Amino acid sequence: MSNIWSYIVATDKGLAPCIEKKILSICVCKPSIRRNAVKGDIIIGWASKLKIINQVEKLKSPHPLFIAEITDIQKFTEYFDVKDKDQLRNDKIYNKQLEHFCMNNPELKEFAHFNQEEQNKDLAGGNYKDKATLDKAKAKGLYQRCLLSDNFYFFGTKEPLQEKHNNLFKEFWETPLKSKLEQGHKKITNKDYDDYYERFLKFLKIMPNQGQEEIKHYADHKPLDKMHRDQLEKFHHII
Repeated sequence: MSNIWSYIVATDKGLAPCIEKKILSICVCKPSIRRNAVKGDIIIGWASKLKIINQVEKLKSPHPLFIAEITDIQKFTEYFDVKDKDQLRNDKIYNKQLEHFCMNNPELKEFAHFNQEEQNKDLAGGNYKDKATLDKAKAKGLYQRCLLSDNFYFFGTKEPLQEKHNNLFKEFWETPLKSKLEQGHKKITNKDYDDYYERFLKFLKIMPNQGQEEIKHYADHKPLDKMHRDQLEKFHHII
């Protein structure tokens, strides 16, 4: 049974989601979704109210930042094993031993998960203060899964949705979500969403291909600057 996962994207710094090389990935943040989602599930990330108010004054209703069908899932040890520049992506902030590179590169703290609590959420799904408990959770690797999609659409917040598309997302927000999603996430199962799953798949099918880097919507999705990219290459020893 396929599900729809829905959550608020508080900040969009190029980590979650990461959109690069025709793939949208969620490999950091949202550990509960990464642990439980399966191929074929749909994820909708909504722009925060603050982002909408600040950037698009006319957008008063909930606004999707992206919608993606999960088309692949990789383990952390596979995803973060970077052998050359072609495999490098902006969210590959761990090495294959799952050590966080920002511990040695504090100049990247504004971009990446700099503090231990954020790292624990990625590696073990929460804020673990007890090392033994943390190590046990990490060993199970339940949260160490990367969700990948080559069937997605990134809206950004600079342009309002067309009315027919806005109606679909507004209806979904007001009906299954009951307009109450603020923090965390919500899982919508088959019995809850009626035909929304099929309607979202149809929506993705009719939208233009988002696999091109120059798509204007990407201007709202901040990529790493050259210094950060250089640091990533240095970290993965591919210079």
